[in-house]
Amino acid sequence: MRVEEAGRVAADAAAEGGYAVGISPADKLYGRTVFRGVWEGLAPGDYRVHFFLRGEGGVGSPRAVAEITVGPRAAVGASPWASRVIAAGAVAGGAYRDFSLDFTLPAAADGEFDVVYAGTAILYLDRVTLERLGDG
Repeated sequence: MRVEEAGRVAADAAAEGGYAVGISPADKLYGRTVFRGVWEGLAPGDYRVHFFLRGEGGVGSPRAVAEITVGPRAAVGASPWASRVIAAGAVAGGAYRDFSLDFTLPAAADGEFDVVYAGTAILYLDRVTLERLGDG
């Protein structure tokens, strides 16, 4: 998997590897992809992608802090395989939480994930993992 990010890598004791990528409202990157990763050569089957996110600020807010999406690689205008809007209140509290998306590939494909920043709170991404489900 290859990953690109628009945020800043910083020491984070709560992150699995001791570092995370952070983005804040002060960065003024609203509506932009701030984290992106690519998977090449995914076999047909069922998958789950895990986004480990946490936030600061926005406690209890139903307003979106991000949208996570998984879809075909570089397919402009193609429908995503799965997506989810994350509320600022859902990532508040200091601990990383797992936000997952399930999807099924009927045929082999290259895929990508995107995290689009909506603002409202500081957002940290610890890691993204891909899990093959079932007999794969």
